[in-house]
Amino acid sequence: RRSIFHCIRCFHGFYQRENLIKHEENCIRFKPQGIKFPSDDYLYFKNFKKIVKSPVYIVADFESYITPIEEGVEGSASNGQQTKRTKEHKACGFSYKVVTSFEGYEKPVVVYRDNGDGDVASTFMSMMYEEYERLSDLLHADVPMTPLNDSQLNDFNMSTACYLCE
Repeated sequence: RRSIFHCIRCFHGFYQRENLIKHEENCIRFKPQGIKFPSDDYLYFKNFKKIVKSPVYIVADFESYITPIEEGVEGSASNGQQTKRTKEHKACGFSYKVVTSFEGYEKPVVVYRDNGDGDVASTFMSMMYEEYERLSDLLHADVPMTPLNDSQLNDFNMSTACYLCE
């Protein structure tokens, strides 16, 4: 079994003592970690907006490749920064899917590959704006509530908590 050496400030583990010593030189500049428990006896769920189903959302994924950075360019150590960047991610494509339960607003997966202009992020943002325009009537619809039937009205009147809190 290998020994693990732990930093007493942040509890990070190292397999070699030399690595721990190097780490401690930087770690000492920060406050030590600690566990802080809530002062109340009970915790309460407060993010009720996260319970309500969103009418539409978009799932997206970018693809990129890594290229070397030339000496002297912005972000390298030569301009006064301590960290020297040697490589950077270049976006080369993306895909996204509009997810909704509303009929007529579905859309198949969109796949975009760089056509050589290298402006993948701008293309993505343009497409997101187009999706916003396409979905804006759904997102801003003010639809009146369907009247409750007698059973629903009775349940509503007898309830002591909203459906989200139950």
